[in-house]
Amino acid sequence: MLAQLPGSNRLVRNPVIPHDGAQSDAELVDKYLHSQDRAYTVPEIAALCDAAGMRVASFVPSGRYDPSTYIGDISLRRRFAALPATEKATVAELIGGNIAKHVFYAVPAADPLRHNVVTATAIPVLKHRTGAELAAKITPETAFQARFDDLTVLAAAPPLTSEILRRCNNAASLEDIYFDLVAGHPGIDWNGFMTQFHELYGALHGLLNAMFLRHDPLGSPAVSRTPAAQG
Repeated sequence: MLAQLPGSNRLVRNPVIPHDGAQSDAELVDKYLHSQDRAYTVPEIAALCDAAGMRVASFVPSGRYDPSTYIGDISLRRRFAALPATEKATVAELIGGNIAKHVFYAVPAADPLRHNVVTATAIPVLKHRTGAELAAKITPETAFQARFDDLTVLAAAPPLTSEILRRCNNAASLEDIYFDLVAGHPGIDWNGFMTQFHELYGALHGLLNAMFLRHDPLGSPAVSRTPAAQG
């Protein structure tokens, strides 16, 4: 029957879902006939976690749940950025329209959720390759590309990308990277460095799920040489 569906059928119109009937019987049952299967929207996932005394720490990849991934208008992006995390993810889910499966981390509701906070003492950790390997591939024309099913999203690499990645060794903190970098480029201030790192992290973590931040589990304060905000 799947192979005979007309073009008006929703399975046929959805390029993300195979409908040719070539799957195994087990997969067909799991996909279409599962007795307990149900769909969840972002708000329903949040409610499910809340009922269990937990909350969503992050959806994966996080950029897929950020409206700014899809919308370029500055005024709209500012409005979306001001939304609470769950509302922001809800809007992104509606805009994207093609999230077939949710992947997320949940933590106890009392958890401080420091995992995604970009601070001076945060340590960038790369998932697959070394920073030097990635830096060698960066050119002025480089753009990071993520494939979300039938949607391709591009993010430009900021100018300092190769300089930052070259210093990412899964042990150096952002302030370590900055002070090492500024020694050879004295014209770069802390705010400018952090702006570009935010852009790089948004691509490598938010879109490609390839960079993470490690924090001191004891929550130690930043060391005395932490650069002060400038501006």
